[in-house]
Amino acid sequence: MTVQYRSYNSESQLEKRCDLVVGDRLNSLTDVFAFSGVPFPKNFQQVCKKILSRLFRVFVHVYIHHFDSICSMGAEAHVNTCYKHYYYFITEFSLIEHSELQPLKAMTERICT
Repeated sequence: MTVQYRSYNSESQLEKRCDLVVGDRLNSLTDVFAFSGVPFPKNFQQVCKKILSRLFRVFVHVYIHHFDSICSMGAEAHVNTCYKHYYYFITEFSLIEHSELQPLKAMTERICT
């Protein structure tokens, strides 16, 4: 499986795309929890996997394009901790194909093992 990442010409384009990607998935997930006592829909796991796959793409973007800024703010350990928790969760429950994780493979091996 080959994953392609788009390049955006401006920050506003990127922000709009992030809002669309994350907002759309979170809205569909919150629809699931709108009424208590209602069973999970049959596609609940698929929706969660899609959200987590898209969140991985956010991590890729952050690590590739903003890591210098993160380090200069002294937030490297915090971002790495967020990523480690995310990585351990998705691998524990097999929520993302390992082939999708290739863009951060070297970094993941360094900080998660």
